[in-house]
Amino acid sequence: MKLDLLYEFQPKIKPWDKPHPYGQRAAEQATYDEGIEEIQLADTLGFQTVWCVEHHFRDGRSACPSNEVVLGGLALSTRDIRLGFGVSLMPPGFQHPARVAEKVATVDVLSHGRVEWGTGRSTPMEQLAFHVPADDRSRAQWREAVEIVVKMWEQERFSWDSEMLQMPERMQTPKPFQDPHPPAWLAAASETSAVSAGRNGLGLLSFALLQPVEMMAKTIDAYRGAQDDSAPTLTRVRNDRVGAYTLVHCTDDLDEAATYGLW
Repeated sequence: MKLDLLYEFQPKIKPWDKPHPYGQRAAEQATYDEGIEEIQLADTLGFQTVWCVEHHFRDGRSACPSNEVVLGGLALSTRDIRLGFGVSLMPPGFQHPARVAEKVATVDVLSHGRVEWGTGRSTPMEQLAFHVPADDRSRAQWREAVEIVVKMWEQERFSWDSEMLQMPERMQTPKPFQDPHPPAWLAAASETSAVSAGRNGLGLLSFALLQPVEMMAKTIDAYRGAQDDSAPTLTRVRNDRVGAYTLVHCTDDLDEAATYGLW
């Protein structure tokens, strides 16, 4: 088992210390400064991967809409820790697949091959703001967009013509540092998505939040059951790893921690 970190860059919630917009700005800036310092320390302590989310319009939660910017900075200010897109939102309403290919490959080049590429579809709050369908149509969009990105990385020149996307022939640059490309993952909040990850040869990003551990185990079992080493995969980089996201509280004094009201 490897220990990773996941960062949403959660700013201090309201009430802020100053009136708007200065309270919001100060809280967000302090969150980024503290988070980057923690990640740089984690790099020296042997943590495996740091995952940075892509979330939009989150009030009191995530202030990280541009994980490629954060990970690009970390690529040049860390040495060993792997850099995880946790995740890239793939339906084209969020961003054109060509932009995903460019951003992820650039971080991989800057980090000399330390990228882990997580993918996902998000939730209705974000989907509807970007005119992404908040139903199973986004699942098909996710799959097609992932296929496009991988083909861009592997082919010298690329074109595409489908109902979802039309693109004239172009050369995508840069190509990833890792050959043929970084390992791919899928964030799965349901057994259906976990099965999709298993069938497509992707790593599973799972959750231990707001559910019994037994439910997460059931999701992982479904993922393992869907894996078939002989079946074609969405990418040539077969990934059979599982990441489980949970919350922990680190303290030197349990009695002191009890006064925080955590439990």
